[in-house]
Amino acid sequence: MNAQIMQAYDSQWVKKNAEYAAYVSWQTGLELLASSTEDLADKQAGQHEMQKQLDAAKEALRLSVDRYDFDVNKEEKDRVQGLYDEYMTSLSSLRETTNHLNGDQGIAFLQSEYERLRDERQTEANEIYEASGQTVELPPFDATTSEWGPEWVEPPELATAAVVADDTTTTDDSAATTTDGSTTTTDDSAATTTDDSAATTTDDTTTDTSGSGGL
Repeated sequence: MNAQIMQAYDSQWVKKNAEYAAYVSWQTGLELLASSTEDLADKQAGQHEMQKQLDAAKEALRLSVDRYDFDVNKEEKDRVQGLYDEYMTSLSSLRETTNHLNGDQGIAFLQSEYERLRDERQTEANEIYEASGQTVELPPFDATTSEWGPEWVEPPELATAAVVADDTTTTDDSAATTTDGSTTTTDDSAATTTDDSAATTTDDTTTDTSGSGGL
């Protein structure tokens, strides 16, 4: 029975960790969506200004009057073009991120994965509880309130067995100490009493015999 209980606890431990990882992924996705949506709005608002700067640089290059003027304007146009390209690449990346997170494989999928793993674990726990005759109630877990993930909980039957084993060891040690002490005391008392009694009896007999001879 203990082996089956330990197997149930191990299975729940694995499922709890998978559930917690899925919950963290879901929450991370929500945070990423919020930040990406905000950044995307800022980028879109600034896109018009970046386009104006690029258009102005192109116009200045077009109106160059000599070679020196052309070289200066072209260098400026290339600089602005580089900034504009980086800006548009960042804008495109933010759009892709927000579109993905809002799509079928984004936040909705991450949430459904967490809920699926949570339900599977709870179903298994209920099945084990019923199969054991409602005697094995596995520790509950809530990923939404857990800060560092699930904590390992020792099965109560095994924990109780360990305590009983410790108590038995303590009792054996106490019994051994008491027995040894009693034996030592008994031996010492018997030896002392016997020696004293024999010595006293011998002395008294000697005294009486000498007295009788004198008379």
